[in-house]
Amino acid sequence: MECSECGKELREDERGITWRECSFCGKPVCLDCIRYVAVKRKGIYKEFVDTIPVCKNCTPEKRLSDKLAKIVDEVLGIDL
Repeated sequence: MECSECGKELREDERGITWRECSFCGKPVCLDCIRYVAVKRKGIYKEFVDTIPVCKNCTPEKRLSDKLAKIVDEVLGIDL
């Protein structure tokens, strides 16, 4: 198994120690390449902020720009 971003060798028994999975796509990402996104969660008594691990292709900015490019392509027929 290897990191989906840098290609670093990852061992299955070191999950959570040297690597984690992206919360959106499930790809393995080493701790050097991983990014975290803050999300608001609602508990029984209060709301709190939690962080989830994501790869560079699943960050909100990347997902939004990909979606915007798709919409522009559909409407105008132009590839961005």
